[in-house]
This record gives sequence, C-alpha cells and structure tokens, in this order.
Amino acid sequence: YIITMEQPTECTTPLAHPTTLIDAPLSLITTIREYFLQTLTATPFVRLSVSKINVLLTWAQVPEKSLLTNEEFVLTLTAGVVTLVGYYVLFGKRHGRKRKRLAEELRLAQKQVSRWW
Repeated sequence: YIITMEQPTECTTPLAHPTTLIDAPLSLITTIREYFLQTLTATPFVRLSVSKINVLLTWAQVPEKSLLTNEEFVLTLTAGVVTLVGYYVLFGKRHGRKRKRLAEELRLAQKQVSRWW
C-alpha cells in the first residue's frame, strides 16, 4: 500500500451534491437523460431488437459503421413516443371533439335528405 499525505479530492459530479441539481437545471436534465439512456440501453428488449435490426441491415449490405446502436434505438423510440403523446395532448382531444361534431352534423343532414326522398 502506498500512503500519501494528499487530502482526498472532492467529488465534483452533480449527483454528489443534490442541492446543486436544483441550482443547475441543465445539469439535472443531463443527469436524468444519461440515467435514462443507461437504464434502457441495457434492457434485453433493446439489445435483442438492435441485434435483429442489425442482422437485417447487414444482410442489406449496410456498412458496419452505419449499423444501429442501442442508444440510437432508445432515442428514436423515445422521440416517437414523445411526439405521439404530445400530438394527442395538443391536438388529439380537439380532433376527437371535431369528429363527433361533424358526425352529428352528417347524421342530421342525412335525416333531412331522407325526408325529401
């Protein structure tokens, strides 16, 4: 064992000091993103999916450097899910109400036309 007289260095990561996460929202977002990516990229679903997709891409003669990585797969799926949820929250409910209103108007118009025939 080597004994040194140096003082132990302080850990400077954002997780070492939770109060700094509140003060630095960008650090919090980055930390959460990295944790999210590390957690999901290690799941069996992601690993199996990426390996099967890469087999298909290799069969299609896609260059090795262009094959899909676990992180790219997770980010793509996440972007898709966030987009779909965002669309539903912003436009989906209004679209549904509009379709119901149009269906009701169409039903009334069909009743009026059927009276004349």
